[in-house]
Amino acid sequence: MPRSLNLRNAKVRYLNRQLSRDAEQDVLGIDGGEFTEAAKVEGILAGTDLIAREKGLDDLTWAKVDSLSTFHYFDLTAVLAYVAKLHIADRWLALDEARGRELFRKLVDEVRGTFKGVKFNEQ
Repeated sequence: MPRSLNLRNAKVRYLNRQLSRDAEQDVLGIDGGEFTEAAKVEGILAGTDLIAREKGLDDLTWAKVDSLSTFHYFDLTAVLAYVAKLHIADRWLALDEARGRELFRKLVDEVRGTFKGVKFNEQ
C-alpha cells in the first residue's frame, strides 16, 4: 500500500538531501517500481507546518489507495483498501478528533456508495 516502501524511501531521500547526505543512504530494499508520486511527496515535505505535512501525506496515501483499488469490488484488494483508509482515519482520530471523524465519515460514505440501490436511513 502507499504508506509502504516507496513512500518511506521518498521521505528518506528528501531528508538526506536536506541534511546534505547521499540521497540513497539508509534507503531500504528495492523500490517497487517507479514511484510517480515522489515529486508530490517532496512538495508536501517542503512545507513548514507539521500538521499540514502529515495531512498532505495522508491525503496522498488516501488518493493512492483509491487509484490502486479502482474496479475492485468485494475482493481482497477492496478489503485492504478499506483497512488502509481505516488506519488513516484512526490515526487522525488520535491526532485531531474532528479530522478523524471527518475521514471516518468520508470512508463510510465511500462504502455506502458501493451499494447502489440500497437505501440508508440518515440520522
